[in-house]
Amino acid sequence: TTATTSIGVDMRVLNDRLSAEIDYFVRNTENILVRLPIPAIMGGVTAPYENIGVMRNEGVELNLNWRNRVNNNFSYDVGANLTYVENEVVKFRDDSPDQLYLIRDGYSFQTLYGFVAEGIYQSDEEAASHMHSNSYVPVAGDIRYKDINNDGRLSYEDRTELGNTIPKYVYGVNGGFSYKGFDFRILLQGIAGVNVYTQNAWTAPLGISGGTVTKRWRDAWSPTNQSTETPRIVINDTWNRQQSSFWVNDLSWLKVKNIQFGYALPADWMNPLSIEKAYVFINGQNVFTFVDDGYEGFDPERNTFDSGYNQYPTPRIWSIGVNVTL
Repeated sequence: TTATTSIGVDMRVLNDRLSAEIDYFVRNTENILVRLPIPAIMGGVTAPYENIGVMRNEGVELNLNWRNRVNNNFSYDVGANLTYVENEVVKFRDDSPDQLYLIRDGYSFQTLYGFVAEGIYQSDEEAASHMHSNSYVPVAGDIRYKDINNDGRLSYEDRTELGNTIPKYVYGVNGGFSYKGFDFRILLQGIAGVNVYTQNAWTAPLGISGGTVTKRWRDAWSPTNQSTETPRIVINDTWNRQQSSFWVNDLSWLKVKNIQFGYALPADWMNPLSIEKAYVFINGQNVFTFVDDGYEGFDPERNTFDSGYNQYPTPRIWSIGVNVTL
């Protein structure tokens, strides 16, 4: 059951050249299906679903548009939209387990949760003194995880929030102009305030077919290259592949989604051919993508609730066409 409360303002000014829509909303969803744990004494049967989950979304939506005809030959327009959302799980279950995609009261839905990577050990002595009570003693070149409770070992008590997988900002910009028979259109889209977990067989060294090494690992730690950001490359590594902030990337991106340039051929050219209208154009899709340099993966326009292993690269498409009306 979803209940939404919203307050909005719609306005048009300057002879309708400028229009704006602003909405503040609060959306509460209750009785979400949740599978709660049952005692093991029941014999391992599947737990039933119950309608107890509660989620809250609060935010602002903004739309602005400007249209202007300068004269009979030239006109232009530009529009922008922005949505800001704060997501929160109000109620899930009292014994929510620690997991990479955390669902817990007070957090955003599927918040990334794990260890904080705060550098690379530069010596065996540094590693041993820091994790002095750990079953595995890290060595030089391993990731140094933050010991939040200062007990000298890595445990569930050292896990913390690493970032949200639901974008806080979603935005777009579109615009264009026309001059005599020519016209141009462009569409940009993007998101911001979102993180993604990227550890998979493509991004981990020696992963796919045992041999993939991505650009990030060119600066891996070694005795002659004591990197402070990238750990050593180790076969069957477990320590450096812990679920941690080392594998978390900022997924904010901006895309030039579509560009089109066209020309409507003059009517006096078409009349002798018994053609009412003829329009030629060139169109580009997924023309450019701007994303943080630290992002590892294929197209950033992807599902943020997984590692991106099955994400297929999105092609850039250019096309030329003619529209004819007889």
